[in-house]
Amino acid sequence: MKGQAISSALLRAIGQWLACFPATLALASYAEFDRTWAWMAAVLVAALFGTGLSAAKSVKPWLFYLLLLLLLTAAVAGAIGALGVHGALPALYGGAVAWFGWRRFPPLAIPFTGIATNGVCLIAAIWDADLEPYRTLFIVSGAAWFVLAAYIGHAGLLDSAGLHDGIVTRLVLRSSRRYLTILVGVVLIVYLLTSDFHLWRTIARWVRELMPKGSSSPPEPSVMPEPAPALPPMLGEPSPRPEWAKWLDYAFYALAAAAILALLWLLVRRLSKDREWLQELAAKARRLLARLLRRRDPPPSPAYVDEKESMLDIGKTIRRAQTRWLRRSENKPIRRAEWERLGAAEKVRRLYRDAVLQAIEAGYKPKPSATPNETLDSVERWYESRSKERDAALAGWLRQTRALLGDLYGGARYGSAEASAAELERLAAEYPW
Repeated sequence: MKGQAISSALLRAIGQWLACFPATLALASYAEFDRTWAWMAAVLVAALFGTGLSAAKSVKPWLFYLLLLLLLTAAVAGAIGALGVHGALPALYGGAVAWFGWRRFPPLAIPFTGIATNGVCLIAAIWDADLEPYRTLFIVSGAAWFVLAAYIGHAGLLDSAGLHDGIVTRLVLRSSRRYLTILVGVVLIVYLLTSDFHLWRTIARWVRELMPKGSSSPPEPSVMPEPAPALPPMLGEPSPRPEWAKWLDYAFYALAAAAILALLWLLVRRLSKDREWLQELAAKARRLLARLLRRRDPPPSPAYVDEKESMLDIGKTIRRAQTRWLRRSENKPIRRAEWERLGAAEKVRRLYRDAVLQAIEAGYKPKPSATPNETLDSVERWYESRSKERDAALAGWLRQTRALLGDLYGGARYGSAEASAAELERLAAEYPW
């Protein structure tokens, strides 16, 4: 039992050290350590310290926190004395690693920590030029930690679904494997598409070469654009790509090829053993092609109801025309003799009404919410936009007397004032009777 506890603590320490490896690299770049391997070894020692005290059941929590506080104080003081203020953060980081190793978290805690640290460092590589060569490492490591987390979660689901001495039903096992395979495949595809491997740049260049080019005529000379502004100092210059990163690319290509071959082998094995599944897949493909290539039916011919509705619309139009014909005498402009027999207020109202009605019959569309003065203004502008000879007389009269007619009509409508004989004579003198 003692040897098993020691081996378990050792495995947890190594797993925790690997999960925090991207953050350890980032802190090494921040503190500008001369020997990065010594810093990596120090973090591993901190993880072993935490997991070792966790395996020793005789160590009480208060004793662990006391030892951690003393060691952390000494480490921070020594780091500040040797490296300056920048050395405090790596020392605190070592204390956090030791505390993480001492606590007993669920089995998924270490894989999730690896996924989180790789994702954060992958984003930080955009802004820190020193982390740029490790982009491939962060991508591959994050994908590996995700696969491990999915495997641990899958094993936990199988344990929770165990029946009678760990026997798991076949349906539960099959469905969990299917969902796990789909999830792992989706995440790997996302990691691949968001990475910066040489293969994707080669494919993009090949696709651009296949695309049709423009016309053969020489392009028109254009003004040279201004040079792009320099990058902010925080971005820095990208570091040269190390040799081990290229070999890591090749290893990842080999891993992807092995995964594709394994998938093809599983498909061939499934097809060779289950002909019914192959027939069902072929039937679905045929139905999909038939649906895509199906000819659409012509639109239906109009029914008798549509003809009946169209006849009703024609009848409605005829009734409107009949109403306008019967009321043509009411809308006919008044003559001078008839106008002279009206009262002062009625004379103003009749001239306003005739001016607006003649414009409406000619095609003007009034606004119900407009005031009398706004209506006269819009009628005048409408006449000016038409510029026809038959409307010239009424347009000229309205242009000269529009303000006077609006004021007099307001007084006649609301009874505030009555038009004088001189004002009525001015309106009648220029009106085209």
